[in-house]
Amino acid sequence: MPTIDFEATTAVIAGFPNVGKSTLLRQLTSAEPKVADYPFTTTGIQIGHIEHKWMPYQFIDTPGLLDRPVDDMNEIELNAMVALEHLADLVFYIFDASETSGYPLESQMNLYRGIKNIFNTPIQCVFNKMDLVEDTTHVDKYIEQLENPIKLSAVEGIGVSELITKMEEFNNEKK
Repeated sequence: MPTIDFEATTAVIAGFPNVGKSTLLRQLTSAEPKVADYPFTTTGIQIGHIEHKWMPYQFIDTPGLLDRPVDDMNEIELNAMVALEHLADLVFYIFDASETSGYPLESQMNLYRGIKNIFNTPIQCVFNKMDLVEDTTHVDKYIEQLENPIKLSAVEGIGVSELITKMEEFNNEKK
């Protein structure tokens, strides 16, 4: 089991399989989770730690979730749900804006709404893989439904620093 720092502000990275959660964890921290182009590469939680302005932060990469009832989830998905429920101060819900993961934005939005309805944890929406989106018209319909989503490309590191800033703002608000 990875080491969990219960004193650190913790963000759980959640979303469908192959949306870039592990790639994002690699960009945010020195963690080296396995990254591959197939679903459920991440089979357990992965943790990365950073210190920013003398404050400890940790990011927890969860296995991919699918848009289905909790009773139908497999053990891997249930691990992600446990992390969301018991470890998260903040959730970064990752959308694959390019839909190259194989999951349409409508399904990703349904999962987001389900998580939002189940948990009382603040959720920051993140649209990843923006570098692969040529025409943003389709994506914009979803972005407009959410409050202040962050757009980034985890693989290129573009916009990743905004997540650290969001963690810092969240940490300052909870004091």
